[in-house]
Amino acid sequence: MTYLKYFASVFIWQFLNPFGIWQTILQNGGQAIAILRSRISRIAAPHIAMSLPFSGYWTVVNGGVDRLNSHSWNLITQRYAYDFVFNGQDRKSDSGKADGFRGFGQDVLAPADGTVIKIRTDIRDYAYAQTGAIDILTRDMRGNYLIIRHAEQVYSFIAHLRRNSCTVKPGDQVKRGQILGQCGNSGHSTEPHIHFHVQDHPNFYLAIGLPIPFQNIEIEYPESHVSKKTTLGYISKNCRVRNFTANEKLPANMPYEISPAKGSLLSFFTSVLNALGLLVWIFFIYIWLIQPIIQAAISKASFF
Repeated sequence: MTYLKYFASVFIWQFLNPFGIWQTILQNGGQAIAILRSRISRIAAPHIAMSLPFSGYWTVVNGGVDRLNSHSWNLITQRYAYDFVFNGQDRKSDSGKADGFRGFGQDVLAPADGTVIKIRTDIRDYAYAQTGAIDILTRDMRGNYLIIRHAEQVYSFIAHLRRNSCTVKPGDQVKRGQILGQCGNSGHSTEPHIHFHVQDHPNFYLAIGLPIPFQNIEIEYPESHVSKKTTLGYISKNCRVRNFTANEKLPANMPYEISPAKGSLLSFFTSVLNALGLLVWIFFIYIWLIQPIIQAAISKASFF
C-alpha cells in the first residue's frame, strides 16, 4: 500500500501539477543530454574526499556504488546519491507529522570547503511523514536545496532542507563542517531526510553523478554488529555512519576506485520519449482545457 501511495502521488504530481509537468520534462531532457556527455566526454572521478553532511549517527536508507544498492542507477545524475535519516529515524511523537521526527530540524553541514552557487528556501515542508505519499502540490521535487562548488567539475547537491532554514547565500565561501541549514521534509520527501550527491556540472538537470569518497568516517553494519573506522572509503545502504576526528593512524588508500556514471542508450531513448510524451500532454491540455477557457473569456468580454 505504501508503494501504491508513493507512485500514485508521483503520477499526480507529474501529470496534473504544472510545476511537476515542467520539471519532469527538464529532468528527462537533461538526462538525455547528460547521458550523451557521459558517453562522449571523459569525466574524471572526484579528487576531493567529502565529509558526511551531518553530525552523529545517521542511517543510509538509500544509496550505494553498485546497481543493487544505487539510489537511482538509471538516473545518471543520482546514480551515486544517498538518502540519510537521523539515527534510524527516532520519533519525538506518534502524531505522524514530519516535525515529530527527531531528524526534522537537525543541522546540515558542508561536506567540504567550497562556494555556494545556488539555493532554494521557499518550498513548504510536507506536514505528514511515512505515509508513502509525497506532497502533490510541491513546486519543486528537490524541495529546498543548495549547490556548492568545490572544484572544477565537482559540485555537491543537498536537498529536502527545512523551509527558510539556510544560513548561507549564493557567493558565500563555506568550510567543511559549517552549518548550512536544517533537515526538512520538502519536495519529493516521504519522511525527514537529507539527500546528498556529487555531480560534475552546476546544473542539476544536466549533471553526471560522481561516486563519493568519504573521509574520516565510522561505518556500522547492523546485521553483523561490526563497526569500522576509515580515513577514506565508500558507504552503502543499510549502514549507520558518522564522521569522526582522525586522531589515530588508519589506512588512507581507497580499496578501489569507482568510475563516474555512464548512461545507457536505453536510458537515453527512454528519457527522450518521456520528455516528448509530456510535451504532447501539455499540448492536449492546452487544446482541451486552456484554449476553451480563453475562448469563453474572450466571448464573454466581447458580449459586454
